[in-house]
This record gives sequence, C-alpha cells and structure tokens, in this order.
Amino acid sequence: PFEPLYFERGLTLDSRIEGGIRVSGSPRHLRQVLSILLDNAMKYAPEGSTVEGSLTRQGSSALLTAANPAPPMSREECQSLFRRFYRSDPARSGGGYGLGLPIARGIVTDHGGKIWADSRDGSVTLTVQLPLK
Repeated sequence: PFEPLYFERGLTLDSRIEGGIRVSGSPRHLRQVLSILLDNAMKYAPEGSTVEGSLTRQGSSALLTAANPAPPMSREECQSLFRRFYRSDPARSGGGYGLGLPIARGIVTDHGGKIWADSRDGSVTLTVQLPLK
C-alpha cells in the first residue's frame, strides 16, 4: 500500500522480506509500527531517492528496518527522535507532530522489543527488534 505514495513523491521503496518470520503480538499495532517507520522514511527522504525496508531474522529476533538517505545525525539526535514532539529539522513543517516514533517505541516496548535509530554513510536507519514466536 505504500508504493503509490512513494511514487507520488518521486521515491522508490526497495523491500527485502525474509519468509517465515513470526512474532507474537497485536497485528494491528505491529502494522502501525511498520506504517510509522515507512511513513517517517518517506517524509525525510529526498526526492528521487530510494528508501530501503527489510524484515530479517537475526538469532532469536526479527529485525524490521527502514533506511532513507539523510544528512548525518549525532548519536544524541538519533536518541531524541523517540521523544514526543521532537523534530530533527525545525525548518521542516507539515510533516506531522513528532508523535509517530514515540508511539512506535511504546508499541515495540509493549511487545518485548527494542527500537533505535542509526546514522551512518549518508543514511538514517530505524530498526525494530522483536522476539521471534
């Protein structure tokens, strides 16, 4: 359902999904986390770029990632992304209220998982780690 939205914004969504991954929890809430990650990546990716999404298995965990090209962010900025009302770039408006990632963090925590952001090599990656079923 995200591909048309990405196309309209001049973006490409490149996804890699490993089969057979199952986690316990609320399908509605876990879909909401996925939606928040992909929406966030779409908002901050420059026009003409590619957002990379993946769902992979790592040991006893499932890793869900969304990565988009972005200027470098400090470790503190990456951690601040999950604070309510935080905006990494105050000049950008119309992108929401700064609540999506804190909501995602709450859902992920309630499901026994972790969520974090990394900035390296010209890209910001949001990662969700959830225990496998």
